[in-house]
Amino acid sequence: MSTVELPTRLPRWLLVRRGKSLPVERMRLRLAAYVYGGILVLGAIAVANGETIADGHAALVVAATTATTATTYLAHVLAHRVGEQIGRPRGTERDHWRQEARDSTPILFAGVTPTIVLLLPTVTSLPTEAA
Repeated sequence: MSTVELPTRLPRWLLVRRGKSLPVERMRLRLAAYVYGGILVLGAIAVANGETIADGHAALVVAATTATTATTYLAHVLAHRVGEQIGRPRGTERDHWRQEARDSTPILFAGVTPTIVLLLPTVTSLPTEAA
C-alpha cells in the first residue's frame, strides 16, 4: 500500500494514526464512510423545521437514521470480513477486519453530532434556529 503526504483539505484526525500517514486506500475508505454517513443523515435533516426540532421529532428521525446506519455499518464490516478471507494467508484476515471496522466507524459517527444538536432545543433553552 502506498502512502502520500497529508492533504491540507482533510483533518489530520481523519488521516493519521499514531503520528503516521495512513495508506491512500485507507484514507479513501474513511473519507467514503464519512460521505456515506453524511448523505444518510442529511436526508433525515432535510425534513426538519422549527416545529419538529422543538418537539424532538427531528432528533428522533436523525437518531433512527443513525440506528439504521449502524445496521448498515455492521453489514458492511461483515461483508468485507467474508470477502477479505479469499486469498489471504490464515490469520491475516483478522488484522484487516479490525482496520475495516475502524475505517468504517465514520458511518456511525456522522449521525451522532446532528442528533445531539437537534435534541438540544428540546432539553435546554437553546433556540431552534441555533440547532
